[in-house]
Amino acid sequence: MSAGSIRLGVLIAAVATLAAIATPVSAAPSVSIGTATVSAGTATITGTANFPAITTPQSVVGDESIATAGAVGGTAAGDTAGLNLTDAAIIPLAGDSGLRFIWTMQGMPAQVPPEGVRYTWAFKIGTAFFQLQAKRTNMASTTTAEDPLGHAGKLASQQNFFQLRGACTSTYPQPPSNVNGCYHLAFLNGTIDTTAGKITIDLPYSPRDSIGRIVAPEFKQGVVLEDNAGTNTAGMVVAACFQAVLNVADMCRYINGINKYYTGPQVHLAVAAPGAAPEALTYSTAATLSGGSYTGSVSGLGGNVKTVYVRACNGTECSYSSQTVL
Repeated sequence: MSAGSIRLGVLIAAVATLAAIATPVSAAPSVSIGTATVSAGTATITGTANFPAITTPQSVVGDESIATAGAVGGTAAGDTAGLNLTDAAIIPLAGDSGLRFIWTMQGMPAQVPPEGVRYTWAFKIGTAFFQLQAKRTNMASTTTAEDPLGHAGKLASQQNFFQLRGACTSTYPQPPSNVNGCYHLAFLNGTIDTTAGKITIDLPYSPRDSIGRIVAPEFKQGVVLEDNAGTNTAGMVVAACFQAVLNVADMCRYINGINKYYTGPQVHLAVAAPGAAPEALTYSTAATLSGGSYTGSVSGLGGNVKTVYVRACNGTECSYSSQTVL
């Protein structure tokens, strides 16, 4: 082998090594089917599923999501105030005790204006609706009357306001007429980092209010957070807004159509005809996880429905496996 060939081989190996280093480690789970036993149209499935730890924030902004600039929120004045929203991401808290929600802005002022700017994130779990809100101060607010002492205490201690709001409705009783709104549930921990252009809110599983009551039992491991752009949140999911007590979409930059987020490892089963698109199926049957294995049963086999599909999800990532059993 010539010296030139050796040098070329070393160069190719070095480039491959650098590419491997530069490529982020995927948090996508893997899943496979081990055994499948069918009886009277029901399949009992066993297999293995692996869920790598999620160690970096995962963006929930989907391929089809559109960052929408309102008539006011999308102006230079809005950008100067810290409304230039560019991303939304989630990462598990230490010990898988909850989730950290992250807003990313392109540029923020040294100090976010009090009362006038807020950051929100609306999501639903089944039929339960929630909204996170971050503000420097929040006394001129529809929720102040629901917890006046808590709001006053935050203001007196000069703490930022990070809230969990729930029971979101399009008929929130705000005079002079009903409006879109969510009721105050609890104060949370968070950060406003103007240098990095990031807002964070930490939401623990089964969050509690100031006297220890669980205020959102729906928020726990094993559930799915879904996009909520309904009328009860003024048609916005993740938003950065100008606000004077209330806000509307024209006062905001917002991102809708975000991806689902799976809170913790979970495996689900479905049946369909061979060759179906696995990501388009409805997975309504949960399997039981134990270590790196799962087991579960799913019914509905028969006729052209001959194949079992398995989906493993964690965070924003899902993987699929299938086996024709009839």
